[in-house]
Amino acid sequence: LFWVEPASCVASSTKTVVNDADMGSKNWYVDWKEYKCVKDCVKGTETNCGGLAKNWDQTFDTFSNCCSTRLPWKDDCVD
Repeated sequence: LFWVEPASCVASSTKTVVNDADMGSKNWYVDWKEYKCVKDCVKGTETNCGGLAKNWDQTFDTFSNCCSTRLPWKDDCVD
C-alpha cells in the first residue's frame, strides 16, 4: 500500500506503536474530505484520529483553534 504512511500501516495492522515519533503530533488538522477537524495520529489508536497529517496540513494545538481558524462557517464545529 504505497499511499499509506509506513508507520500507520504497521500500527494499524499489528496494533503496536512503531515509535512515538511516527505516531503523529496529536495536534488537530482539517480532513477536507469530511470537512472536520481530526487529530494527527494513526487511525484507530485513539478517538478522533484522522491519520497522520501531511507536511502541507496546517495543524493546531486544540480542536477549537482548528475549527475557528479553518472551518468557522460550520455550526457543528464546536467542542
